Amino acid sequence: MTVYHRIIIKNQQGMHARPAMMLCQLIQQFESSVLLRNCHNIEAQADSVIAMLMLDS
Repeated sequence: MTVYHRIIIKNQQGMHARPAMMLCQLIQQFESSVLLRNCHNIEAQADSVIAMLMLDS
C-alpha cells in the first residue's frame, strides 16, 4: 500500500541539527520514504541528517 501526503511547513530559520536528527530517527523506525523539498525545489531524503541540513545552503 502506498500513502502519499503533502505537508507544508514554513520556517524562516530552516532545519536545525537536533530536529533533523529526531526526524531521521523517527523515519528509520518505519518502512517509509520521506522526501523534503525547500522553496527552491531542491529535494532531500529525510533519512539523512546531512541531506536535510544541506537544504539550507
